[in-house]
Amino acid sequence: MTTRRVRMGWGLAISLVTCAIALRVGFAGDPPTPAAAPPRAETTFQGRPLGVSGLSLLAGDGDTARFLAIHDNKDSKPPLRPRVSLVVADLESHRVERFDVPWPDGADAPIDLEDVATFPDGKGDAIVMESSGRLFHVRVMRGGPPYRLEVVDPAPAPLPRWGGAAYEKEGGEVPEFEGFALTQVSGGGWVAVWGERGAHEAMGTVFFAPFDATKGVDVDGLGALPIRVPEPKGGDVRDVSAIAVDASGAVWFAAADDEGDDGPFRSAIYRLGRLRSSCSGLWIEREAEPVLARRVEGHKVEGLQVLGGLGASPAFVLGGDDENLGGWFHAD
Repeated sequence: MTTRRVRMGWGLAISLVTCAIALRVGFAGDPPTPAAAPPRAETTFQGRPLGVSGLSLLAGDGDTARFLAIHDNKDSKPPLRPRVSLVVADLESHRVERFDVPWPDGADAPIDLEDVATFPDGKGDAIVMESSGRLFHVRVMRGGPPYRLEVVDPAPAPLPRWGGAAYEKEGGEVPEFEGFALTQVSGGGWVAVWGERGAHEAMGTVFFAPFDATKGVDVDGLGALPIRVPEPKGGDVRDVSAIAVDASGAVWFAAADDEGDDGPFRSAIYRLGRLRSSCSGLWIEREAEPVLARRVEGHKVEGLQVLGGLGASPAFVLGGDDENLGGWFHAD
């Protein structure tokens, strides 16, 4: 592992940790991961259009939490299939409700949304990401039935690709981004952390860079970490299928096996490391090996939130895109 200092645009310098080799980790000698406690809220959403391909906490009040969930539908003509839902989970009564949040008429419709990251500013603002890397700034608010969404202009610039354009990776794999998170560092600046899924011979990648809601990521501060996971096992493993950063700055990711539209599906949740900051900048303090935290049988995890941090045991909120089997929502 090497640490390099990179110049961050917009007048801020940070230190990013990058790795020049893929992580090939094994856990054969590790103790088994602890069994998950019964969920505080869990449900399924019927129908392929409601598969959950991304998830982010919008607001919380006591035992009630509101999440934005997104769906990777690819139709382009009205009436559009769902792009965004609001999921309200009552963790005391174990009740989960889903509300449609229609994409505005006349607005350019996103194709194949793969994640969402909210801003904790109380305005309902969020960034949603297509698998191509195109980003949209949206705002969700009450008013129409019962929530509505507006697209905020200007849109952030698309996420960068190696070479600046679409390409094919080794093994003929076309890159697709799956996982996008935002976290705030000391001084108030934003950092984006996102993933490229990998598959077959093509390993996954975790990227990180400074972020501005109107300009997008600062390519001068771009860092990348190749990932190859030992599990789940299967014929079409995606090394990175979701990304989250918790309140303590720990970076988590999901990996998933997609065996086809009817499954079987299986996933694993890992802790990759921790974002650190000081007056001299920002760096990533990596685990010696990514820590396997949870195995998930029967679901393709593409939405991930980690509540807790700051010394607390993590509580996972998971979204599943189970293709023909529909969507899945789970809150520890």
